[in-house]
Amino acid sequence: MNEDGFNYIRNSVKAVVDAFSGEVSIYVMGPSDPLLQMYRRAFPNLFLDFDRMPTDLQAHIRYPNGIFSAQADMYLRYHITDAQVFFSQAEQWAIPQDTRFGQRSVEVHSSYLILQMPGGDSEEFVLMLPFSPAGDKKNLVGWLTARNDGVHYGKLAAFTVPSDPQVDGPAQVEARIENDQIISQQFTLWDGAGSQVVRGQLLVIPVGDAIIYVEPLYLQSEALAFPELKKVILADGSNVVMADSVGEGLAMLLEGKAPLVDTARGGAGVGGDGQATPGPEDLQSIEDAVSGLDKALKELQEAVERLRESLEEDSQ
Repeated sequence: MNEDGFNYIRNSVKAVVDAFSGEVSIYVMGPSDPLLQMYRRAFPNLFLDFDRMPTDLQAHIRYPNGIFSAQADMYLRYHITDAQVFFSQAEQWAIPQDTRFGQRSVEVHSSYLILQMPGGDSEEFVLMLPFSPAGDKKNLVGWLTARNDGVHYGKLAAFTVPSDPQVDGPAQVEARIENDQIISQQFTLWDGAGSQVVRGQLLVIPVGDAIIYVEPLYLQSEALAFPELKKVILADGSNVVMADSVGEGLAMLLEGKAPLVDTARGGAGVGGDGQATPGPEDLQSIEDAVSGLDKALKELQEAVERLRESLEEDSQ
């Protein structure tokens, strides 16, 4: 038994509850699981083959966050293939710290994203977690993804980031956000007006040879404890901007840039700080990668507004 309270975990079944009748259907995802095989022999009518799940439900299956977190924890050390390096733990990784909470930093959570995998030809739904070196260094060294779509469901893919030049990790980008004069000044104005600034989790989105960071900003009034989406912060290897939408932020990041396009690679170039920045050919990929974020944020805002109106009606 480990510190998380379990010593065996598998993605073996999916339980579906009919919201109208309450009927529960259990579909088999991992028929080779020995424990599941035992239960199927004991309860032969309880489990259904996966192909009997309705197609529209199959399209909504997600890879479990709990299993992914356990696998990511193991990968922090076991990505090392050299025995001597493994023994010395010289290249051990760590989950980056989320520094939005001041002194009380916490580990970054994995995020579900729609993006085009390196080497892929279309966008797909993935679960992703970035990595930093273990110790004091905060740069980005790689990330792990779990694929969710179709025949690729459940497949893990790991990617490493070149060490020269180093790419900023989540903690470093958060520091850049806090040190930006325009953004920090706006934070101060909001705080002075009696509103609390609530910063969403920083999303790390790989696009071609570049990394784009996206962080939603919410305002929460003292009178009503529900956050309202206010701005979106975007960052790349060189700049940090705050905008009303993801599209506007992307335009601000790319405005006035003339990245050197590496014709051999046909993608991103290198900015003045040595980090990769999106080239013209990557613009559409960037827009596709974050196209769903604006919609999701707007839907969340609409839900908050409906809840606010409902509470106001109940209080009258």
